[in-house]
Amino acid sequence: MFDSVATLAPTSSTVPTSVGVAIVSAYVLDYAKRFEKLPQVTYYSNKLNSWLRLALAGIGTFGVSYVWSAVGTGHQLILNIPAWSVLGSGLWHWAIQYGTQHFSEIILAQRPVAKQAAQEQAAKVGA
Repeated sequence: MFDSVATLAPTSSTVPTSVGVAIVSAYVLDYAKRFEKLPQVTYYSNKLNSWLRLALAGIGTFGVSYVWSAVGTGHQLILNIPAWSVLGSGLWHWAIQYGTQHFSEIILAQRPVAKQAAQEQAAKVGA
């Protein structure tokens, strides 16, 4: 996990690193769990949450990244698709992304706002 983070120079224009992607993905999924317009995604939709986490980890692993230009010419969305020779390594990093997101979600679920949303969702499920 840390070897991919170390390959980016502090001045690299590719944001964020693999750990950052996992944490941001966990925030996205946590927000989706509390977003009332997505009633399917809750703190109790474990199977769906796992699939969403897997998809977000894949996006982070296979290199969807935001890159900026230092000369102010604009922004680019770059999709980096790895060669077959690095597919095994990519699968390992995908698993690391998934685990880091899951760990981050556990931490995020301890916040008061998350606990309140979980209680409200549990009341709806039980009603």
